[in-house]
Order: sequence, then structure tokens, then C-alpha cells
Amino acid sequence: MTAVHASADKPGRPALHLTARSGWVNDPHGLTYHNGRYHLFYQHIPGSTRWREDCTWGHASSSDLASWTEHPPALTPGDGDLGCWSGGLCTPTDQPAVIFYTSADKPQQDLASVRVARPRDDTWISWDKGPVVVTPPPGHDLRAFRDPTVFWDRSVWRMIVGAGYADGTAAVLSFSSADLNEWTFDGVAAQRHVGEQQPIWTGQVWECPQLVAIGDRHVLIVSVWADGEGHYVAAAVGSYRDGTFNAERWTRLTHGHTDHYAASAFIDSNGRPGLTFWIRGIGDHAAGWMGAISIPYRISLVDGNVSLTPHPDIRRSHPAMVGVLGLDWTPSADKPTDQLSIRSASGQTLATLETSSNLLTVSSPGGVVQLPLGPGPVHVLADGPVLEICTGPSLAALPIESTSSRLLAIDHANVTIWPATLRLSKSPMQ
Repeated sequence: MTAVHASADKPGRPALHLTARSGWVNDPHGLTYHNGRYHLFYQHIPGSTRWREDCTWGHASSSDLASWTEHPPALTPGDGDLGCWSGGLCTPTDQPAVIFYTSADKPQQDLASVRVARPRDDTWISWDKGPVVVTPPPGHDLRAFRDPTVFWDRSVWRMIVGAGYADGTAAVLSFSSADLNEWTFDGVAAQRHVGEQQPIWTGQVWECPQLVAIGDRHVLIVSVWADGEGHYVAAAVGSYRDGTFNAERWTRLTHGHTDHYAASAFIDSNGRPGLTFWIRGIGDHAAGWMGAISIPYRISLVDGNVSLTPHPDIRRSHPAMVGVLGLDWTPSADKPTDQLSIRSASGQTLATLETSSNLLTVSSPGGVVQLPLGPGPVHVLADGPVLEICTGPSLAALPIESTSSRLLAIDHANVTIWPATLRLSKSPMQ
């Protein structure tokens, strides 16, 4: 087994964000706490820094959500699969775990099938493919059907699958099963037309749908796809029952060009819901790797709105990692604008964060992005070549110049350094 991430000994890579030792990484899925370790699966193309159809299910595990160990791919193309695309994993109490994945094949790979796989033993290292259990329902004029997620729904197993209709309606389709083998199509769980613009636009197809229960409320999370391109992650707060979700309020979760996409929900070791994402545009073609998995986030509702915070396991003390800085910044409430700079020890400005009119503008040589502020602090993680920002209601990521020297948060008193980076320090205020 090989460490996936790289730190001080491999400059140019992130230390806390999972990357592949070699090749392309995109959608995470199936993050599950099992026998004292987290198992994470993700779309992986070994040996290529560009996406191809023949995706595998990469596999890594961790005891702390921060240091990941790579395992052999859990699923690889073949045996009827052109590619093993995104899906999920469920852990019934009366049988082994089951992976449900998108089995893509030509000529209509966007209208895929849902296939199962089961582990050979309790280590989850090796998996055997099973049969196709769900196909696009007849009589529905679909242009896309992919990305299943399965969960226990009161008295049945529930599968939701991302979809898009030919008329531009994005949707989540619902299926039910008593035994995880035989599935019944129950109809459309949620839908929204591409022409609806307010309060946000949600595209033609919903990829990677996730349904998260928070108290007596539910949050539907979808990745917005249109015209051959993934755009951002959107979320709706609402009510769910028996395969039907009623959206009450839509919001955009991710912002920027190098943004988070393909959100994947999980339950942590304390039984709390969380999300992790694919971060696009982070990588090094020359070094042979592309794509990163975000740090994990806890998800909650604050005053009825979706709120994200970095998972506490990431914020706890870890061995000091060169080039890593985690901090919480509370902008001054008595100023119309406020600013925080992140610099290397040599004085190089890596990024600038500025608040104005309830917006945060993040600038770096890799780009500029604006995102709404929340009521709490701004969470900032600079990790090698990636800068990840969380304001509570929204996320952003930007590429920054990787540095092998210590990073310094400067020019502000209202900064708390995360315990994970205690060996780093704030410079004196100017």
C-alpha cells in the first residue's frame, strides 16, 4: 500500500487533500466508516491526466480523514463495463456491503445502467461485480441517467439516480427495494426545468444526487450539468417522504472556476452527516497527476440555511506539514471592508481575501472568485497548490503557488490557527 497524498518530501502536491499517486481523479463516492477506518472511493484513471470513459473506482482508507493510504482499484472496466462511473455504497446489517455504480457503455453511455459489486471479505480491498439491477425506466424521454445513491428509507431500501429529460428538465428518479436485488421504479423524486432562474439556475441534468437528513429536515444536493459541462453544486432545503422530495429553498454551494463539484454525502464515526467534493483544475500534468478530493465538511442547518464547516478531524493536531496553513478568520464587523493576506515566509503574497457588502472576494494568481459570507468565521486552508475557502453557506477553491516554506497569515488580529498547523505562526500585524 502506498500513501496517496504527498507532503514535504514531494513538493507541489497537497498534504491534506487526497490525490492519486498517478493519474486522474474526479468524483468521490462511498465514503464510509468501517472497522475503525474510513474507506473512500473515487473516479480514477491511472496513467492519464485527462478524463476518459474507462474510469475505475479508486480506493483509499484513513483512520483520521487526513492521512490516506492507497489500495488497488475496487472496480475496473470490463465484464460489460466500458467504465465504472460514480455511485455509492450501503452497509446493510444482515449482509455484506454493496456498491451500486454507474455501468457505462456505448452507444448511449449517458443512459447508463446501475450495477452492483460486493466485497470478497471484510477488508473491502477486493470486490466482485454482480448483475445490473436498474436501467432507465421505459416511457421517459431521458437524455441522462447515472450516479445512484442507496439508503434505508423507513421500511425499504431507497435508490435515487440523477437524470435529465430531453425537454431540459433536471431530475432525480426514485426506486425502492426490499432486498437490494429487485428494484421498483417509483417515479420522479424531484425535478426542475432548465428555464427556472430564481433564486438560482440548476441546469439540464442533475449529477451525483445526495439526500441528507438533518433533524426533521432534508437537504437535496445535486451537481448542476448542462451542455456537456459540470457547473457547480446546488442544494435545496425541504421535506422528504417515501421517495418524494419537496424543495422549499434553493442555494448555490460552490463557486469559482477551480471549484468543488460532485458532492458526496457520508456519515462520520460520530454519526454526523458530512460532504466531500472533487476539486477541479488542481494538478500537474508534467508530474503525472490531476484532480484532488476536498477536505471533508460537516453539514448542518443554521436558521434554516445550509451551513458547512471543516470536519473537526481535519482541524485536530496532526504532524506538522510544510506548506500547510489552516485558519479561521473573523472579519471586522465595524468596518465596511476588511482584508486578510496569506503570504509565504519569504513575503510572497499567495492570496488576498477581502470582504465587502456581505461578499468575500478571494484573489490569487490562479484567479478571482466571489462568494457570499455567512454569520460565522471564514475557514481558510492553504495546502500546497490548493487554497480552499469555506464561508459557511458556500465553498470555493483556487490554485496557488505551492511553497516548501512555512506560510504566514498576516495583517489581522482576528485569526485563529488550526491545531493541525500549530507549528505555523501569524506574523505581527502591520
